[in-house]
Amino acid sequence: MKFFLLMLWSLFFYLLSHCHLVLIKRGISIFQNVTGMRRKDFFNFGAHIQAIKDSACLRYLDGNGEGCNYPDDKFRKGRKRFHHFLVYGFALCFFSTIIAFIYGHFFHIPAPYPFFSLPVILGTIGGVFNYFWFSRTILSKE
Repeated sequence: MKFFLLMLWSLFFYLLSHCHLVLIKRGISIFQNVTGMRRKDFFNFGAHIQAIKDSACLRYLDGNGEGCNYPDDKFRKGRKRFHHFLVYGFALCFFSTIIAFIYGHFFHIPAPYPFFSLPVILGTIGGVFNYFWFSRTILSKE
């Protein structure tokens, strides 16, 4: 009986873990149909590299060169800079977590790590960047 339950749970989680692949494929198909994109265009790696560059620079977050508008409808360039703090802060914290995982599971270096180790440095800088965004966006009166 226990073996049957184990197999049933295994089947359930196998199906659950592969459901996202079906959903991603369906989303790509819908996107291709709506935009008129051909399948070969999806594998245009130059376009993917350009999209990564645009995302890293927050290219389309500049309000046509005038800056981002605040709730009072004034356009300012500062908001884009603070969005950079937010994006890069989360990215640094994410990479810090990945490196700490590699240290712990592949190199068998247990946490806590020294202050001048890569996960701590990246996490600290990422946390400071996120604090800059938080202090400007959430704590400001604007």
